[in-house]
Amino acid sequence: MYKSNLKNHKTVHLALIGLGGTGSALLSHLGSLHAGLQATGGPKLQVTTFDPDTVSPANLARQRFYPADLGKNKALVLTERVNLCLGTGWQARPEKFSASHLHNFNIIVSCVDTRAARADIAGVLKKENKAPYWLDCGNTAKTGQVILGRLGTALALPSELHPELIDISLEEDALPSCSALEAISRQDLMVNPMVAVQAADVLWKLLHEGELKHSARYFDLENGQMVSRPVP
Repeated sequence: MYKSNLKNHKTVHLALIGLGGTGSALLSHLGSLHAGLQATGGPKLQVTTFDPDTVSPANLARQRFYPADLGKNKALVLTERVNLCLGTGWQARPEKFSASHLHNFNIIVSCVDTRAARADIAGVLKKENKAPYWLDCGNTAKTGQVILGRLGTALALPSELHPELIDISLEEDALPSCSALEAISRQDLMVNPMVAVQAADVLWKLLHEGELKHSARYFDLENGQMVSRPVP
């Protein structure tokens, strides 16, 4: 069992890195998480989103965007939508996350699609004495995982638990999808929402219950299996 004192904070600052298939779905769940924490006397959730990309037609099926969003920055359009619906004051940064941003957050959530991006995050965290929690979300075509880690605790960093996540020699040449049909052929339609739900549940347990029995979850949509890794 791992215990956290974040539930006792007045405000928890969270960085959501990447607003693609998983990140765009997770942002919606973070709105529900914020409302749930407020209803139960928990901390205020302050989210900052990071993504330099714009919405393309290929994003419309697997990501939380609509035709009216085409050409707009992903972080700006989704964050504005949440703020209008919930009255939150969350911020959007239409840029990549960098080391200069690290000290502003209690939790960073990475929903990135390359090993190089994860390697950058891991490199920054290992240089810090008081590093934030790192929740990494990843998937293949039909499998996914969410892993929560923090330096100096029983929660191993995602990059320590699975070094292959940051091994750029394994990086595949993945060109952007040109159509929604092609995007779905590369990744199952429901794999990203499944990752997002698991990530949101880990955050709920961390911020509402203040304790975790498992620090990593893995699922396979092909055979309907899910397993988790207990906290040492």
